[in-house]
Amino acid sequence: MPAQGSTRSLQGRKAAAVRWGKPDVDAIDRDFAAAKLEEYISAVVAGAPPLTPAQVDRIVTILRPAIGGVAS
Repeated sequence: MPAQGSTRSLQGRKAAAVRWGKPDVDAIDRDFAAAKLEEYISAVVAGAPPLTPAQVDRIVTILRPAIGGVAS
């Protein structure tokens, strides 16, 4: 799980990139969104009871298109 500081750092980098019209805004935005998702998912998983293999498969199916796979 990324540290809260990591998410805030990316948020600051994104704001600066937008403000100064940097060409890497999309890459920073993607990294920031991924860090926020990772934090949230890690917190939810930590507080939840263990998932069944079928539940894990359903969640993977939801995420797979986001990592370049094909939706089922």
